[in-house]
Amino acid sequence: FWLLGWGASLAPISYALYVIHMPIVLLAYWTHPLVPTPLNIVWVIPLTLILAWLLERKLQPWINRAIPIGRKRPPSIAR
Repeated sequence: FWLLGWGASLAPISYALYVIHMPIVLLAYWTHPLVPTPLNIVWVIPLTLILAWLLERKLQPWINRAIPIGRKRPPSIAR
């Protein structure tokens, strides 16, 4: 059952992982086509995890505050 705990820790960044993983994998292939895949994994997985965390935990909250789509206006601004 340890796998469930590991998966649960990735749940908050799962969408960002889904979105960002393929561009990073392609970058690895395009920049290092002759490097064996196991060697590319050494930097692809950590980079993917870090970028996904930054996107979900740092950038997304900022975007949510900057663009209040679907939220009611405060009463003082409502027309």
